[in-house]
Amino acid sequence: MKKIRVLIHNDNSKRDLLGLKILQFELERLGFKTKICNSQEADIMFRLFKPNIFLASRADQYISKQASKNCLVFIIPGEGGHQTKETMLSVFMGRGYWKLDNVNWIKKCYLWNKNTYDWLLETKLFKKDQLKVVGNSRLDIYKNKKLLDSQNNKQKKFKIGVAFSAKSTSTYYGPPHFPKVYYDMNPKMNYPITIKDGHFEDIVWRDHSILRNMMTVIKSCIEKNIGDIVLRPSPFEDPKEFDFLKKLHQNKIQILPKQTLPEFLSEIDVLLTCWSTVGLEAIILNKPVISIAGLISEKRLFQHISKKASGFNTFVNFYSLPKSIIELENEINNIKNHNNNNKDLKFKKDKLLQNLYNWDSKKLTSREIANDIFNTVAEEDFSKQKDWKYFFPIKFNLPVWLALLIKRTLIYIRAFRSGTFISYLGFYSNSDKEIIKLFKKYKKTI
Repeated sequence: MKKIRVLIHNDNSKRDLLGLKILQFELERLGFKTKICNSQEADIMFRLFKPNIFLASRADQYISKQASKNCLVFIIPGEGGHQTKETMLSVFMGRGYWKLDNVNWIKKCYLWNKNTYDWLLETKLFKKDQLKVVGNSRLDIYKNKKLLDSQNNKQKKFKIGVAFSAKSTSTYYGPPHFPKVYYDMNPKMNYPITIKDGHFEDIVWRDHSILRNMMTVIKSCIEKNIGDIVLRPSPFEDPKEFDFLKKLHQNKIQILPKQTLPEFLSEIDVLLTCWSTVGLEAIILNKPVISIAGLISEKRLFQHISKKASGFNTFVNFYSLPKSIIELENEINNIKNHNNNNKDLKFKKDKLLQNLYNWDSKKLTSREIANDIFNTVAEEDFSKQKDWKYFFPIKFNLPVWLALLIKRTLIYIRAFRSGTFISYLGFYSNSDKEIIKLFKKYKKTI
């Protein structure tokens, strides 16, 4: 009997690949044959790999619904850190310019939390047996205490980790050219985290405000010798934008775009962020988190973005929110001198992680998903599956191998033209060296 083949969609390599490798490992332990593909090559991979199952990262992508015509589709979202109603419905239902009106083609959705389960049921489109709350496999790495203990910083130097997102100011695919951005933009496009009737310019305002304040804080911390800075650029951004910092302060700041997030968090003493959900992963590791949100005028900020959808009513309150740079620096110094005591917050933080991430240190989400897929498809008959050429035709009837070669060549051409070659390729990579290295350590210690 042939092995059941599972094609796994890697939507954003820097964010998703480690969790997908862990899930792939669990699926293969159950006897599935698997392959990970990126968005650029997915249609060709259906032709080459001939999957029986497709694990999609979102429900609102054309390729997911098209694949459902010839195989089973399961949705395992990579996006979803904020876990607000607005952001999660956009992942499963689409954005304002296009929404799903039928989800019968989805076999099952694996959800981060019970809230999303309730929100999807409220749409009246999903059935209960299409939804399962499990958490997300990208957090399984944090359940491996033995591995994380070995990653902890053993150096004596105090390290301030900096991780934030201002992706409209710098992108992995090259500098933003705003006239073209707005010309190409769908006029009905909406953004779940903006205020009502807000648009992309509100996102731009937010990002510039974050970037300005973060650069001010970094400069002050370096000048006052508060600690060494370790900056991890957002996976959506071009790391070269921050190279000037290394040139100005060679011995005081590191830019580490290739370092995996768990390793980055394990090696720092405190995290400095905006209101990124990187802070939630830091909380999992009991790292203090300081947000620069308090430095931005609330009145002006919430004229552009939704307070609720951006997490200010939930997880942001669990970050420290100093109101001035002096207050922020004093807080870092207190952490540095071990004068910081957050024990009273531990219970509340644990409850927050449970509500948002279905956090349970004993269960591996990847294993739970793999087992559920195994049980779900146990009685499926895949023998009547049609040839994938009918669902993903290739222009000019080119041989599949040639189409793949052309696709990959085009990716390299776009990467060269973008001016951000390494960053562009890194976003779509299915074999990142640092991620593979950490994954191998994970396998040895699990």
